[in-house]
Amino acid sequence: MPPTHAAEMVPFNPLVGEFRVLRLLGQGGMGAVYEVVHLETQRRRALKVMLPDLVAHPELRARFQLEATVAANVHSDHIVEVFDVSGEDAADRWLVVELVRGTSLRRWLDEKLLAPAMARAG
Repeated sequence: MPPTHAAEMVPFNPLVGEFRVLRLLGQGGMGAVYEVVHLETQRRRALKVMLPDLVAHPELRARFQLEATVAANVHSDHIVEVFDVSGEDAADRWLVVELVRGTSLRRWLDEKLLAPAMARAG
């Protein structure tokens, strides 16, 4: 089971719930994403944690929940599979999703490996 207080997860605390935190993958406007490994199965996943200062806002919690619900119900090679999500009344918000390996979109754009015209939906 994912952490009960995922927002408290920090790099120097490598055990969180049934997962071992391996590394921070990135952080955006709403959350941080960590690579984790399930202690029993050794399967690697991504754990997305909503930033602690945003959890206090009901509208942002609802947006995070909507992201989880939509992603869990869309079956596409272009959207990560959602395995678990915190409950609606949880004090913090987290998702356990498929870990996708490869180059990030940010790196492709920063290093100009992808022309803007190629990134547009056609």
